[in-house]
Amino acid sequence: SIPQFVSDSILFGIAKHRYNAILHFFEGISNVIFSVLLIKYSGVYGVAIGAIIPIFIFRGILLPRYILKVLGIGATEYLRRAYFPIIVSILIYSAVITCSALYMPAASMKAYIINVSVLFIGYIVLIWFNGIDEESKSSVSSYITRYFSFC
Repeated sequence: SIPQFVSDSILFGIAKHRYNAILHFFEGISNVIFSVLLIKYSGVYGVAIGAIIPIFIFRGILLPRYILKVLGIGATEYLRRAYFPIIVSILIYSAVITCSALYMPAASMKAYIINVSVLFIGYIVLIWFNGIDEESKSSVSSYITRYFSFC
């Protein structure tokens, strides 16, 4: 649902948020209804399932269809720009975390700090290549250059 945060912002920015507000309202109502119905059968798991169903319907199907219509872009372009970078980042970072856990077990505080440092560097690299647009990269690069030129 992370790409939907961007969709929400776009809709607010172009004053097309009425439909979005209606979707969120019905998502909330549906969430309560499903959760109450499913809690009888599955307890806390029923509440979780009752929350997931409306999220999937409203944010996974209806909101993306609306944003595609408003922006006039195709589903392939939307998936490529909204989901592909996130999926790639998740897969790469999951691999880094798995390798860290398998090959660098945190048996001591020093090993733990090294693990966290390696993971942090990996996270920064992923953000740089998958999460920041070119204009922001340029701004950060010029700031770093100015900062280190004074040192």
